[in-house]
Amino acid sequence: MSTIAVPASATDALAGQLRAFDQTARREIPVLLRHYQAATDSGGVCYVDQPGQPRRVRPWCDAVEIGLAFGVVPDALSIPEWISALRGFQDPVTGLVPEHIPDDRRLNPPPAPQPPLEDRYCTMIVNYALEGLGSSLAHPVANAENVGPELLVQTLESLDWVNNGWGAGHWIDCYASCLYPNKKYFGLGRQIDPLFTWLDSHADPQTGLWGQWRKEDRWLHPVNGFYRLTRGTYAQFGRPLPHPEKAIDTLLLHAADPEFFAGRRGHACNVLDVVHPLWLSLRQTAHRRDEAQKWILDRLPEVLARWQPGRGMAFDPCAAGAQGQPGLQGTEMWLSIIYLMAVVTGLADHLSYHPVGVHRLLPALP
Repeated sequence: MSTIAVPASATDALAGQLRAFDQTARREIPVLLRHYQAATDSGGVCYVDQPGQPRRVRPWCDAVEIGLAFGVVPDALSIPEWISALRGFQDPVTGLVPEHIPDDRRLNPPPAPQPPLEDRYCTMIVNYALEGLGSSLAHPVANAENVGPELLVQTLESLDWVNNGWGAGHWIDCYASCLYPNKKYFGLGRQIDPLFTWLDSHADPQTGLWGQWRKEDRWLHPVNGFYRLTRGTYAQFGRPLPHPEKAIDTLLLHAADPEFFAGRRGHACNVLDVVHPLWLSLRQTAHRRDEAQKWILDRLPEVLARWQPGRGMAFDPCAAGAQGQPGLQGTEMWLSIIYLMAVVTGLADHLSYHPVGVHRLLPALP
């Protein structure tokens, strides 16, 4: 194992920066959440990712998760009203949650023709937001439950692991995260064990990942897909990774790629998709822990400095246009990344908040 010493003065300085960041964010969260409120066609209040953006489902969940991380319920609605609204987004027949709230449903894409290909991202994040409020989806996700053993294997093997590792991981994350409420609240979720059987047997023992390196962007897709896949499966259900040491080797190789991480580069997805897998892998092994900590400690001060008063954080501070401006998605993701960074480096005690919902760290159903 390599030995990269981190001076105590550096961690002491970061501890102070984390405390200051925490105090600022906690003070500004209520104002920040009000900034991202918008009116519905019916005269009510909803949340948007940025002022003027479409009225989608995700900002509602981001607002709940940001608020609850600090012990605050966004003040547009009472807790019973939040629960009623979020539960009302779900289709009781398919169990799916469309992308937009009812006022903007006209913007939803047409449903996929086959159930296993239907996107379930909004479905899983609505359930997480509801859980934070002490509730859950009102109906099982039949769309996921209807994927039986044979269709599950066919679908897993048909995913594009060579050219679209992120997309493959995304499908598995959403699918597993809909089986989770099916099992916990409705006594269903029968495909969880067969899913792990396939995943355990198909992880590459040389890389620890499922996707494959490709010339165009090297480890980007496999690593980002690894995060999505493992977040919804191994992390969510508290199961051990098949090859954690090999995964760390590949993650650190990708983290050293200057095209994605040199200087200020690294939007919220790319950074989260390294930090969370490192955290998850390091729970099983101390392999190269010091190198992982050094990579995080080098980045953390610059990340903390991205906070904009009363607005939060941009998804990609280096980007032009909307992605370079603060929003609910960027704020929720970077708050979760900062917390993960603090956990991996042993500095989490200097933060008073913790992620709730999609980026929570405790297993949802061990």
